[in-house]
Amino acid sequence: MEIIYTITEKTSAYSVGDILKKELHLSRRIITKLKKQNGITANGTPVFTNAFLAPGCLLKVSLPENEHSKNLLPENIPIDVLYEDAFLLAVNKPRGLPVHPTRNFKSGTLAGGIMYYYRNEPFVFRAVNRLDKDTSGIVLIAKNQFAAACLSKQWHEKSVQKIYYAITEGVPFPLSGTIQTSISLSPDSIIKRCVSQTGTLAITEYKTIKTYDNGKALVEVCPKTGKTHQIRVHMAHIGCPLYADFLYGNEIIHQTFYLHCHSLSFVHPHTRLPITITAP
Repeated sequence: MEIIYTITEKTSAYSVGDILKKELHLSRRIITKLKKQNGITANGTPVFTNAFLAPGCLLKVSLPENEHSKNLLPENIPIDVLYEDAFLLAVNKPRGLPVHPTRNFKSGTLAGGIMYYYRNEPFVFRAVNRLDKDTSGIVLIAKNQFAAACLSKQWHEKSVQKIYYAITEGVPFPLSGTIQTSISLSPDSIIKRCVSQTGTLAITEYKTIKTYDNGKALVEVCPKTGKTHQIRVHMAHIGCPLYADFLYGNEIIHQTFYLHCHSLSFVHPHTRLPITITAP
């Protein structure tokens, strides 16, 4: 993977190291790796990070992907590609498919399907966001260290807009609003979460899209924080758990909850332009 950056009048006052950090948002670890591999050049000539470059000079960063995810076996599992370029892959994960292998699901995962998709080239599986096995929708994969660092920073800074769709048991009242409560691990469980004054603050905005005669509703949900099971906990907290949610609502045999990651909006790590990816 290569990034080519043209030095401007403004950035000519920055050292190469500052450009890599401030303009290209590369981590210290990646910059160290680049220096060891002579992966930083200016107009085709290797350059040190303390150098200053003239306006119009082409700074090139080369990050070869010569590794392969260990312990992830390629599996011929179809994947629904929503978007792909040299930096990102976005797929529409179906319900019931785990993202990573776990103790209970050692095979049959999205990671295995992605590794099969890239079976003919070196590839490291770097999922930027995580979805529960029974949650469908967008999973974003960074295709190199640079993209992973940029996107992780945006998630950490909570600058990514996430929109989910959910089917609730009951109609929210009011039909739209903001839920702000603290969430912590339930004292009697290693999985279940609960609203608790001792937890950390979680914020969820919701809007009812459609109501049904059977008492259910289609709700658009925008989590502003990223706590485990946040949407499920918050909707149950206002009396409208997700339909068939076995942890926070009413368990229905052979069914599971309906929650779908519909869209992600963020800044593209290379172009630095806003991008929105949508999963139908």
